[in-house]
Parts: sequence; C-alpha cells; structure tokens
Amino acid sequence: MGAKPAIGNNSNESTASAKLSRPKPICRHLHRLLCNDTWPISEAVSCQLSKVIGIINKEKIDITAVTKYCAYCSAFNFKGMRALLWKILLGHFAPDARKWEQQMIKGKESYDSLLSEIARSFQPIHTESTDDSTTVQLHDLPDADLIQQIRTDLLRTRTEVSFLHNKEGSSAAKATSSCHMDIMERVLYVYAKLNPGIKYSQGMNEILAMAYLTLHEGLIQGYEEYLESDTFYVFSQLMGEINCHFIRSVDQTNCGIIAELKVISGKVKKLDEELWNRLNSLGIKYEFFALRWVMTILIQEYSTKDAQFLLDTLISHKLKFKFLQYIIVALILSVKEAIVRVGFEGAMEALQNATKVTDLRDLVKYAKELYKLDIPPAK
Repeated sequence: MGAKPAIGNNSNESTASAKLSRPKPICRHLHRLLCNDTWPISEAVSCQLSKVIGIINKEKIDITAVTKYCAYCSAFNFKGMRALLWKILLGHFAPDARKWEQQMIKGKESYDSLLSEIARSFQPIHTESTDDSTTVQLHDLPDADLIQQIRTDLLRTRTEVSFLHNKEGSSAAKATSSCHMDIMERVLYVYAKLNPGIKYSQGMNEILAMAYLTLHEGLIQGYEEYLESDTFYVFSQLMGEINCHFIRSVDQTNCGIIAELKVISGKVKKLDEELWNRLNSLGIKYEFFALRWVMTILIQEYSTKDAQFLLDTLISHKLKFKFLQYIIVALILSVKEAIVRVGFEGAMEALQNATKVTDLRDLVKYAKELYKLDIPPAK
C-alpha cells in the first residue's frame, strides 16, 4: 500500500540575505542566538524561523505548537536553533525561556559533582606521550574494561568528521583542557556508572556523537563551558527514549527490541501483506537486517547531516522515537520490487542496502504517508 518514494535529491532553495522578523528576546540565551540582523537564508526559511522564534520567545512555551510546526520546517538547520529545539523538545529546557540560564548553571554544577565523584580516576584519551599513543595504561584503574571499550568505540566513531578526532579540540574543549574525545568519553563513562542496569554498549557512542556534534555546532558565545554538561543531559534524554534497546534482560518483554521488531513486522503485514508473505516464504527474519537499525535508531547508516535530519524528525514527531517504526517499514517497502524477484541472498542484499538507495527525505515523507494509512486521523 502507498506509493514507493521517489529516489533522488531534493532541489535546494536559492539563498538570500533575508531579514528575520523577531520580537525582543526575553532571555540572554535567545538574545545571543539572534544577535545578527541578517543571515544568508531564503525568505521561506526566514519566515519559518520567525514563526518558531515567536513560539519559543515566551514565558510559557506551547510545546505542542513547537512540535507540530518544527516537524515540517527547516528551522533545525539554522545556526544554534537545532541545538536549542532539541533541548526544548527533549525536556532539557523548561517551557519558559527565562529559566534556561539557571537550568544550565545548576545542570553544570550537578554534572561537575558527578565528575568529581565518578570520573576522577582516569586520564583522558589523548596524552602527551612520546610514542603518540592514543590510550593510557588502564590496568591499575577501576573499570578498566569499561573504559577501554568506550575508548575503542569512540576512536572509530564518525571518522569522517575530522574535528572530532582533532587532539587540540575546540575553543569550548580548550576551556576545560579537553579534546572532543575526552568529553565524550567522560559522558559515556558517567552515564554507564549512573545506569548500572544499562551500563555501556556499542552503539551508544554513535548516539552520543550526534548529540555532541549538534550541541557543538549550536554553541553560543559565552556558553562554551556548558557544552559537556548539556551534552550529558541531552544524551541521557535521548537514551531515555530508547534505553530498552540496550538492556538484554528485557529483549523478550513488551518493551524490548524483539517486541519492537515484531511491531515492525506487523505494520509491514498490515500495509503490504504481499511483501510480508514474501519475506516469510524466504525465511527472512527481521533480526537479520533490522536489529542494528532499531538499536542505533538508523543514524549509523547515514551521513552526519542526514543523521541530524533523522533525529530532527524523531524528536519533533508526536510519536517521538516510535515513529522510527514507520521509517523502517518505509525502508522495507521501498525495496519491494527487488525482493519479490530474487531469492534469500538477493533479498537480504536489497534490505541491507536499502539505506543506500533511497533518499532519506523522500523516505521520511513516505513514512509519514504510511503513518496516516496505518492510523487515520480522527474525524
């Protein structure tokens, strides 16, 4: 059911130096974000941004309005707006702009306290060693295996993003004598120690990297010292949406990852029973190809910019991360033509390559169509 999404890139709007209509900011955070009068953006995006600013520049922000509007606009791509909207929609920032400053201050104090209690026992990844080693000796440290696993995964995370692996770090990182990898290592270590039922698993590094990259891109002058603590809280809130994916003891329960795959299978059956029957007849289980998609919310399959767009979509959708189910169903349905005419190996190859052949923005549009077919709007 539903049309197959078109393959290809969307055309880009021509940009112009557009005047942004905006009220007087009610807090210093918004004032610094909007300190310029013009930006090289299109008139359409300028109009969208003006509307979003009007929604969030209030003593009581209507979260429903933010969610509804931002799900269909380009505001996430503007300067620090993506980072700000993630903080609001994930609940890190209160729905009152006047409270943000104090929240950041208190959040940093709490995080610094956690660091002093939990993460004081190990040195950073990058050291001034003569052999240019990227790791320190761990055998005498508590949680040596945990630290080594985190470091190993981080050093191969988003290697295409060169600044993440730059030992000198950013201006924000330099302010705390840290590089990007040090910051992310501490965040993952503190999270693992605070959540012994979840601990750390491979895949969390990818989710953290997207949170850190987004907040780093959205840094506002004067707020650099809050980068690490804000990253910790945003990552924790992202994990709060999907932490069952990383707890093996709940895999077979209603909230576990196996149950999630069964829901996806059920939606494929409802929306395209012919394809569902074909997958069954070939003996293809969803664990074979979709387990990683669900565990890392698909971000590992895409470039950094596409992964950010994917997270924009999930964070702003009313289903939040449950909307991922429809995106995965759309992925499966998008390669139906390849699956129905081949055997097991060919079908598996088509499924494993699905993220490479379908434009993500087209895929999200298709997923929204499937959502409407699956859950028609109330009359």
